Amino acid sequence: MKKQPEDKKQSRRRRHLRRIDPDRIYTNIAVYDITMISFARRKILTMPALAGAITHCFKTAPEYHRWAVGQYVIMPDHVHFLCRDIGSGKDLSSFVRDVKKYTANQVKNLNITGRLWQPEFFDHVLRGKESYGEKCEYLRMNPVRTKLVSDPEAWPWQGVCEEIS
Repeated sequence: MKKQPEDKKQSRRRRHLRRIDPDRIYTNIAVYDITMISFARRKILTMPALAGAITHCFKTAPEYHRWAVGQYVIMPDHVHFLCRDIGSGKDLSSFVRDVKKYTANQVKNLNITGRLWQPEFFDHVLRGKESYGEKCEYLRMNPVRTKLVSDPEAWPWQGVCEEIS
């Protein structure tokens, strides 16, 4: 059997980019675009009680976590939101872990079995060229692009908790 070069084997494996410590590059005013996905992409996040718990967590994030959530949209199998640290001393991973933990605890009251969230999340730091307004519009239009509604205002599980731009 012919041995494949090492670099081809590497390209077949799933690789994760190493997260750079944002404190080395950005100040606490960095705005993050976060995506959290339900475990096994189950379409349960828009159940009214669960979507309400996620929304409540976002709205109380400044008080309980010292992170502010701006625009957000809750889709059936994932959640997008923009956020920034407002003096928590917590890193981004800790904040997202706390959001997942809180909402997973709420699921116990709803008789939903199994895990709620995939273990990882996707994050992107908005940089100088990127417009906060354009990201907000992208999130707002997500239910329209996926044909859940024809008018973004008809989607009940989205909004803005804080102005963080």
